[in-house]
Amino acid sequence: MITGQQLMAILKFNKISYQKFAEYLGYKSFTVTHSLTKLEFIPYVVQKKLSEILGLDLFKEENLKLILESIPERYFIRTKKIKKNDKIVIKNIFKI
Repeated sequence: MITGQQLMAILKFNKISYQKFAEYLGYKSFTVTHSLTKLEFIPYVVQKKLSEILGLDLFKEENLKLILESIPERYFIRTKKIKKNDKIVIKNIFKI
């Protein structure tokens, strides 16, 4: 079984956008893919579709292990992009 974090890493590494993956699953919004990446384990149907996209049987442990080992660690880290209007306020940090 593939975890949501592994799904996120596989999609990022293979440069598959959340929107394109959602469309491949039959949805119009990327939020479906975003929700899938937060699950502990992704559903069987999603893993099957991912196998079709990559052209590998991800239900075989050796294929899954091979793919996950080829992905650098930085793709497994969740990052939140800081928007231009986001403000970070640090007050009285050095106040004695």
